[in-house]
Amino acid sequence: MIGFQLSRQVIRGVLLAAVALCLGCHPNQTDEVGFRSDTVIGDSTISMVITRQTTVRREKIISVPHSSQYTPVSKKRDSWLVQYPVPGSDGGDQTPFVQYLGEAERISHDHGIEKYEGIKPELIRLTPDKHTVVLGGGEIKILKNGKRVPSVAYLKSENAAFTRDRSHVFVWRPEPTIYSLPDMTAKATLERSEGFQLLEKAVRAAPVIVATMITSDRSCLIFVTRNTKTEYLRTKAFCYYIGRDEFETVTLQCDGDSAIHDADLLDGELRWLVHRFNAENGGYTWCIYDSDSNILNECPWPSGYEMRPKWKPSENALYFFTECDFPSVGSGLLSPMKVMRHRLNDGTLEELQLDPDVNLVVP
Repeated sequence: MIGFQLSRQVIRGVLLAAVALCLGCHPNQTDEVGFRSDTVIGDSTISMVITRQTTVRREKIISVPHSSQYTPVSKKRDSWLVQYPVPGSDGGDQTPFVQYLGEAERISHDHGIEKYEGIKPELIRLTPDKHTVVLGGGEIKILKNGKRVPSVAYLKSENAAFTRDRSHVFVWRPEPTIYSLPDMTAKATLERSEGFQLLEKAVRAAPVIVATMITSDRSCLIFVTRNTKTEYLRTKAFCYYIGRDEFETVTLQCDGDSAIHDADLLDGELRWLVHRFNAENGGYTWCIYDSDSNILNECPWPSGYEMRPKWKPSENALYFFTECDFPSVGSGLLSPMKVMRHRLNDGTLEELQLDPDVNLVVP
């Protein structure tokens, strides 16, 4: 029996040594991908949060058919605030402003869901101050020059709503209040009036809130949800007009697979940016609807650009962006990015070339 146990230990030791040897013989592979997690279109600047995801992979000892021969060992996401001058804008320095925001590292992977710890790019929101951003999560926090600013109050970020220019944010707790950004000064605390209570009840009963916003004049809160618990369509929105204390539910009647992505008041009427699947040509189009489900403007998804544009209602224009790309691993050099501006009123297309010399480095 003792000899048998010794034999098992010897065999186990040999196997472990062989595995260690194999791991040493299989070099790691590193790749980088980039993506935008937030974008704000200003009058003379285009600001965005750009994230570079670095993945280190190890070659598998045993290859499985129809699967990658590499398995991820580690993942890290570094994020930067990049502010480009709009090509053709007058005056000022045309050099892009770049600021490192921080990193997030993968800590677990469970059933296809990755969990990260650190500065999570999907929770970063830009503000009018180019040195300052807002961090989401359980609590709204301010990050200035890459450093946390002590919170003025414990503001819950769940279903928080921002204005388009990020100059203001609405939070539900501890009290329903609109704050200015980035100084987090309370501008208006909303009473739990009859209309507001109807909004609160509708939001609580909704299966999920997929988008939140405040109109540019800060007169209307909007919360987009699924049409039903089992339906994928997302063309239903709860609207609360603050000054009039009026609540209404708007459900747009759209063809096919459709979703509301943005909304604002134009000439006193709500307008809705909707993305819908066009069954005739098998492609996606972007439409501006009124609240009676009439299509006012329509724009096809341009080839070579990312699907999700940014809408600038003051121009009634959509801005489409090419993908963020890091062609050389470890260099930090971002590929030149293009922007397609589609003016919806007359269908004019204009391609803008953003400054190509952007080097994103970790300090």
